[in-house]
Amino acid sequence: MKSLARLLISHVFISIFVTFFLLSGHIEHPFLIIFLLFLPVLNKGQRFQKIQSKKYVF
Repeated sequence: MKSLARLLISHVFISIFVTFFLLSGHIEHPFLIIFLLFLPVLNKGQRFQKIQSKKYVF
């Protein structure tokens, strides 16, 4: 659950960042394309974090 919450929070902040700079006009299209292409790297980086989860036995 901790990793899911962290993933959602990071995606929300990135979405706010991109939306703000797109609407204000301070971001250029080549930078936006490069940023969006490398955005999946954030997901891979979070996958490699050592997160210990509780395992339930039924």
